[in-house]
Amino acid sequence: LGEKLDESEMQRIDGVVTYATSKGLKIIIDVHNYAKYFGAVIGMPELPPTALGDLWRQIAVRYKQNDLVVFGLMNEPTQLPTEIWLEAANDAIAKIRRAGAKNLILVPGNGWSSARDWMSGKYGTPNAEVMLNVVDPADNFVFEVHQYFDRDFTGTHADCQSPDIGVTSLTPFNHWARGHRKRAFLGEFGAGANPDCLDALDRVLKFMAANNDVWLGWTYWAAGAWWDKDYYTNIEPLDGKDRPQMLILEKYLKTGNAQ
Repeated sequence: LGEKLDESEMQRIDGVVTYATSKGLKIIIDVHNYAKYFGAVIGMPELPPTALGDLWRQIAVRYKQNDLVVFGLMNEPTQLPTEIWLEAANDAIAKIRRAGAKNLILVPGNGWSSARDWMSGKYGTPNAEVMLNVVDPADNFVFEVHQYFDRDFTGTHADCQSPDIGVTSLTPFNHWARGHRKRAFLGEFGAGANPDCLDALDRVLKFMAANNDVWLGWTYWAAGAWWDKDYYTNIEPLDGKDRPQMLILEKYLKTGNAQ
C-alpha cells in the first residue's frame, strides 16, 4: 500500500495483456478486493479513499497506450458508506485521467454492485442517488453491475429461482440507466446447467441485446481451465465438448450483440 507496483508481478500481468490484446481482444484489469486491503475497508484511517487512486495512477501509466485495456476500479465494494465509495472512485478516475489515460473505466456501485439492489438503501444511501455524482473528465466510463439468479442472489447455488428472475432483477436498473442516460456493463453473471437456469441465462442475454443502448457488454463467470470441473457455472469444455451454457452464450456472441 502506497508503494510502487511489484515489478515481477506486473510483468506476469503484462504478458497476459500483451497476448490477449495482440489478438484484438479487450481485457479488463480488475482490482478484485471488495474495497478492502488486508481487512481494512476504504475510509478507515489506515486506508484512506485516496489509496485506491494511488494504485490506479500507476496502473494507468503502465497501460495508457493500449486502448484495448479496460480499467475495472474495484470488484464489489461492500461494508462502507456509499458516499465514501464515490469519493474513492472519483479520486481514482481523476488520477487515471491526469496520468494521460483515456481508457474505458468500469465503475461499480456499493453493496456488492448488485443490479437488483441499485435502488436499495440496505447498504447505505442507494447507488441510484450517490453514483449519479461520478465525475470523469474524459466521459468514458460505464457502471458495472453484477447479478446472479439463485435463491439468495449470491451466485453460490446451482439452482435458479425462475426462468425470468434475471430479467426481473435487471429491469429496474435498466430503466434507471436509460432515464439518466448512463451506460452499463454486466461484469458478473453465471448459471447452472439445469433447464430453468439455461432459460434464465438465455433471457438475460436476449434482454441485454434488446437494450443495447444501455448495455455495452458483459463478462460471464466463469471460464478457463483454472476452475474445478464441477463448478456449476464453469464453461470450460468437458471431455472435448462445450458446456450447455456455452451454447447459449455463443448465440449472442455470433450476433454481435455482446462483447
